[in-house]
Amino acid sequence: MKIVALAFSPDRSRIAAVSSERRVMLISRDDLVVIPKALNGQDSILLSEGFQPNGVAFGPGDDELTLTSRSGIGILNPYDAKVTWVPPPTFRDQFMRLVVGPGDSATQLVATSLYGRVQVAKSGRGQEVAEPVVFSGSIGIPQFSRDGQRLLILSGGILNVYDSMRLIDVSPLYRPQEAAPEKFEEKHAPPWRPAPAWLADIASAVSALDTSGDGSLLTLDTVRERYPKSKAGDAYEAVWKRFFPDERSAH
Repeated sequence: MKIVALAFSPDRSRIAAVSSERRVMLISRDDLVVIPKALNGQDSILLSEGFQPNGVAFGPGDDELTLTSRSGIGILNPYDAKVTWVPPPTFRDQFMRLVVGPGDSATQLVATSLYGRVQVAKSGRGQEVAEPVVFSGSIGIPQFSRDGQRLLILSGGILNVYDSMRLIDVSPLYRPQEAAPEKFEEKHAPPWRPAPAWLADIASAVSALDTSGDGSLLTLDTVRERYPKSKAGDAYEAVWKRFFPDERSAH
């Protein structure tokens, strides 16, 4: 039997393994023996034909296993052997990957790599989704540090060819969110001053939405070229700098 993917459980007591015969099993770390009847009362679970995972991870829910393959992502429930498929948001996200950070399902972070961006959510149920992290290229591989405080993203334009790297501090996502002040809108975005058009274009670019309806998709490079004027002093200047951190405040 050939093992094609391995992953340690958060407590390091078990190892999830996937074989080339599409079987998923749990192995004891102490003696490296398959734990009997650990998955749906069986020693292993046979996956459906055509689904050959090349990656496995514990999470996002307690005792769940995330199975990654080139054909998609599935969440395996070990108690009933059912696989819940995670569909990509758009057709461009065919190389979607889901990576679970350390900790239990209530506190851990989950990073979902999509086309040109990584979405990070709190807990295994996708709560409190943070602002997407944009990376260079179209395909990204995220990986949390052992303490879950940082997120490393390897990215590039071709599968398995990565030439860029970003290291993101995600520790603020563990902190409880504070309620916005009552007059937040008056202070940061006066009602008499509408939001700039480039703000909506950035949202369209990072979400890969076809707002024009003609099949074309807006990119961040196009947004930068479309709005060359300096954003210094703008109420939403911080948003622009988040997506274009290397751009000077004045042109």
